[in-house]
Amino acid sequence: MPTDPSSDLLQPSLGEQAAPRRSPYSTQAHFLSAFFGGPFAALAMSGINAARLDRLRRDAWWIGLLALGCVAFEFWLRRGAGGGALVAWAVEHLGARGAEYLRRALALALFAVGLMVHRREQKLTDLMGLARPSGWIVGIALILGGWLFAALLARALS
Repeated sequence: MPTDPSSDLLQPSLGEQAAPRRSPYSTQAHFLSAFFGGPFAALAMSGINAARLDRLRRDAWWIGLLALGCVAFEFWLRRGAGGGALVAWAVEHLGARGAEYLRRALALALFAVGLMVHRREQKLTDLMGLARPSGWIVGIALILGGWLFAALLARALS
């Protein structure tokens, strides 16, 4: 039976594979986790969203690579001559918490990377009107976990 070419217009443009199975946490939850929890909380939220979107196998390599980069950055800030100079500059220009501001800037950059990688799924979630899970519990846990991991890393590097 021949099909009418105009019937193709009635077919959904987004295939079943394009729709996320579970919606990711909101960008607001991701942002707040990154801002208050630091770089490791930002990467953890990217990993949680990747798992919710069934993308963890695809995204694990860049999340792991960026986590190693964060550890290397912290090592460089604490032990490297250039890192010490950067911290001194930040303290001179930004105040006593200058080094913390550098870490927050890194966390927000990692939030932006996670947002760019998952932008398609975030848009599809909004377009389809899917309900997002509450980010309060996960966000608070990631903030506390980010603080704990940063404190343990600082102790290990001291």
